[in-house]
Amino acid sequence: MRLLISIFFFCLLSLTKAQVGPPSLRCIACGPAGDLTLTWVIPPDPGGQFFSYEIWKSAVFGGPYSPAVGGTISTYTATTFTDVFGAGNLQAKYYFIKTKWGPGGANTSINSDTVRSIYLNLGGAGTGTATLVYNNLHSPKLPTTVTNFNILREFPPPAWSVVKTQSLTTYQEIISRCNVFYNYQIQISDASGCLSTSNISGANFKDQTAPDPAVNGLLDSVSVN
Repeated sequence: MRLLISIFFFCLLSLTKAQVGPPSLRCIACGPAGDLTLTWVIPPDPGGQFFSYEIWKSAVFGGPYSPAVGGTISTYTATTFTDVFGAGNLQAKYYFIKTKWGPGGANTSINSDTVRSIYLNLGGAGTGTATLVYNNLHSPKLPTTVTNFNILREFPPPAWSVVKTQSLTTYQEIISRCNVFYNYQIQISDASGCLSTSNISGANFKDQTAPDPAVNGLLDSVSVN
């Protein structure tokens, strides 16, 4: 009896060690056409049981989720996948990854963390204030995601620069140019080295800040813009 129990627990332990978990999904980057590139860290597979990764997606957190087109990946060392139908320039998308393992992929891991692509809503077009609203990748943030977002602005094209670094998901910028078109993008990095980026959103803005009042009612100088 003791021998049978020992064999049972040995088999159970061997099966547990052979299991392959899901990869650790870390970043989603939005391309110019709305394509979304996922980056992950591969799971341990000491028993060489890996069969494939499966990418699942949805437009809402609660689902339903469906397999991404072309999202079955049979290379264990693969760390990226680009969803050309992501449409990340239209709205945020949710993704998770499963691992198939064992002979013929007969076994399926649990889901990875569900990660949301960053979508930037830009408001204030035609006014003197650009209002940016965007989302986190995960709530709460993934342990490996850095604390702060970088808010980038393009001007003059094609030069991009960081105008603000912050942990908040809203930002307002007062426009100081008479009439200008600005593109904005949000970025945040992960400890693994990958970078998540939002869609690029742009609009025309106008400086509506009144000039400083004249001292003692007297003009000091006059200039023409």
